[in-house]
Amino acid sequence: MPAQANLPPEFVLNTAVEQDIAARLNRVLPPDKFVHLISRVATVMKARLAEARTSIAEMKSSSFNPSEAAATKIQSAWRAHKTRCVVSGLRLLNQRLDAHGLRSEESVGDGNCLFRSISNQLFGTQDWHGHIRARACEWIDQRRESYMPFFDGRSQDFTRWLNRMKRSRVWGNELTLRAIADVYGITIHVVQSTSENWHVIYEPELAKIPKAYVSHKHLPNLSWKRASREELQLCLK
Repeated sequence: MPAQANLPPEFVLNTAVEQDIAARLNRVLPPDKFVHLISRVATVMKARLAEARTSIAEMKSSSFNPSEAAATKIQSAWRAHKTRCVVSGLRLLNQRLDAHGLRSEESVGDGNCLFRSISNQLFGTQDWHGHIRARACEWIDQRRESYMPFFDGRSQDFTRWLNRMKRSRVWGNELTLRAIADVYGITIHVVQSTSENWHVIYEPELAKIPKAYVSHKHLPNLSWKRASREELQLCLK
């Protein structure tokens, strides 16, 4: 522990001092003693902060400077760990797909993958992703009062987010999935590789038509059942 020469003896940090402060805080004290106790707490906290800053400074100093070989080894180990996590996630996801009679289909990794997955499920092609994005954003814009609570009622934050979401290559999220389910009257099942909440369902407020399955993040979109020609015509209205 670093030296604390600037502190009076009774304020030197140790277990006994901290236990005494904790015990005093649990009692009802007269105002004069309470103020004195708070002064002691402030002094202790300042000393703790100084100690933390010293530790951080030591870590940033030349003494904490791994060699190039060691840094390369750390980076390689981190990349290997990430690869194992991805492979493990894909394996788990595929097991869940098999159990539900689903199969994966690759989509372009350009930031439009959520909208591409929905387009592929509804229209048999990923090319309509821009149309789906536009319809979802239009739906959200026309029902601002329903989506504003997700932005704590801050109109500027909502407008900023919506303007960004209208641009191509911006990742979709839960709000756009909610809007897509309502726009097209479909039930969307999101299958993920997470340990919990790996099957998320978005139900439409309107009458249900087909089911659409998409996977988590940029994992492949899933195929199970596509809409009929009559259903597609209804979706496009």
